[in-house]
Amino acid sequence: MSATTQNPPTVILRPDEADRVIAGHPWVYAGAVLRLSGAPADGDVVHVTDQRRRFLGVGLYNSRSKISVRMLSTESVEIDARFFEKQMRAALALRRRDMPAATSFRVVNAESDFLSGLIVDKYEEVFVLQTSSLGMDKRQETIVAALRTVIEPRTIIARHDHPSRKREGLAET
Repeated sequence: MSATTQNPPTVILRPDEADRVIAGHPWVYAGAVLRLSGAPADGDVVHVTDQRRRFLGVGLYNSRSKISVRMLSTESVEIDARFFEKQMRAALALRRRDMPAATSFRVVNAESDFLSGLIVDKYEEVFVLQTSSLGMDKRQETIVAALRTVIEPRTIIARHDHPSRKREGLAET
């Protein structure tokens, strides 16, 4: 486990703001943050707690966005290649169950697959990767490696033109 995940910075929520996260909302808005414990850099993994320091989950932090934290898990997990592989396998299994004959479909649908800020579309053997958050953008190499492990695409194209990238401090490419 890396030093970042052993003792990650913590985002502590204002009173009454934890209910939204507990109910499954994938975003922590800037106005919901009471204070930070530690000094997370934009794009870092953070723990999220309520004002009493009860653990609520793990997410990706960005001080430049109105969405301060994009939640990824309610468990204390390392956000690494294995994490992305597990999430992608679960998303793919759901699509294969519901659309067994489909050859083109959305493999990862951001928040719906607990990967806020990440979209992956499959067109036959060509995949299109789109990151719309700083945290996911910084993990693009890890995400591509996970895709190659789970699905073995012929080609992966990065298409980063989502309008939310500007709000995250990212350029469109």
